[in-house]
Amino acid sequence: MKKIAYILFLLILSVSCGKQKIVISSLPDLSQKEPDRPDWLKNRPSGNYDYIGIGAASKIRNPDDYTHVAKNNALSDLSSEISVTVRSNSFLYVLDRNYKFDEEFTQGIQTFSDQNLEGFQFMDSWETEFEYWVFYKLDKALYKENFESRRKESINLSYDLFQKGKEQKDLGDIGGALQMFTKGLATLKEFWGESNSVSAEDGEIFLENEILFELQSMMNDISILPSDDKVILSLYNDYKSNFELNISHKNKPLKNAKATFAFKGERSTVEHDFISNENGKAYVEVRNVRKDDRSNALEVGLDLEYWLDNASQIEKEILKIVRPKQLSIPIILEKPTFFIKSTEINLGIEMGTALISNVIKNGLTQKEFKLTNNLNEADLILQLNASTEKAGTSYSFYVAHCDMEMKVLNNQGNVVYQNALHDVKGLNMDFEQAGIKALSNVAEKVKRNMLKDMINSVL
Repeated sequence: MKKIAYILFLLILSVSCGKQKIVISSLPDLSQKEPDRPDWLKNRPSGNYDYIGIGAASKIRNPDDYTHVAKNNALSDLSSEISVTVRSNSFLYVLDRNYKFDEEFTQGIQTFSDQNLEGFQFMDSWETEFEYWVFYKLDKALYKENFESRRKESINLSYDLFQKGKEQKDLGDIGGALQMFTKGLATLKEFWGESNSVSAEDGEIFLENEILFELQSMMNDISILPSDDKVILSLYNDYKSNFELNISHKNKPLKNAKATFAFKGERSTVEHDFISNENGKAYVEVRNVRKDDRSNALEVGLDLEYWLDNASQIEKEILKIVRPKQLSIPIILEKPTFFIKSTEINLGIEMGTALISNVIKNGLTQKEFKLTNNLNEADLILQLNASTEKAGTSYSFYVAHCDMEMKVLNNQGNVVYQNALHDVKGLNMDFEQAGIKALSNVAEKVKRNMLKDMINSVL
């Protein structure tokens, strides 16, 4: 029987360990008789007046701290007997119904914490060569007394923070008020499932709900007004804008607020932040935006954590439900209008079909640039000159070379881009067709390489 009991215990350990490998250096002495199990292990004690906690640990798995492991398991067992009821007028009930609070987080708040098990008593322990068991209990009346004592103390502290927060708010110190309100809520975290009411000047109030109302009202009174309803980037501001925001609380400038900005840059999302000045103004430079993204926008918000000193995780969670509305301001990239002046000559004769300029026109329109035949409407002038000349023969083929120069000028006559190709070869059965081939080869080089560089230089 002793051998069977030992084998059963090892089987239980192997199941609880999963894939963890247990190494036993030597077999136990099975000749020793296992001590009789105490009554509290044979039949769990009644919990009419006490919360009961029984825990075990394997001496094989935990040779150095099995007593500590068993104690933790017993206290966890004890705490599981303490039911947590979320009352309908409690703060936790409000969070579950009205806000998208993290489910795992709210469940964690409802779970009783072992560190608050004041007054538990060690009753007994029992062990064999391989296992250790421990028995604790906690008087229900004592637990309730300690719980209510902690709750009363937390309510008083929370109410004091609430009053200080309202004073800070009235003085216009929004950061200070935010800190007091969030700390007031965090102080009562353990008791969010209870109805925590206090007597105030206007009568009885439910404290956390009142703090949340004040906090949300304060955030709703914060406004972020942009200097324009869109960010315009064009040739005339060098495709960058020093965009201005006005941050206020109840129409009064809000200083020392941390505004956050984000937009899609050429390679990745660009993020900035700026602290509002005495006049409630914050600025961000928008430049180097993604060129072909019509949906690009300047996303604006407030970093409320900036106002908190060493914010705890619970305070950060609270901030998630009271953030002011964010702004999304469209970024408009106004691409310039081109006037193209092209001369393409093949062996002294101007081409009827401009091969190179047609490639450029197609490339520009595909990238949503505008073209005009009216010089006065143009933002940029593209000048292109290309010509071919005979270059002899090669293996019965006629050879022609093409030279091409291209310039892009702004309205002030300044060159914003220029490039050239020289001696681009064309071969065919006669010189005229060889010249056309050379022009076609230049057009292909412009399409593959030069056009992209030119577009990047003007945006």
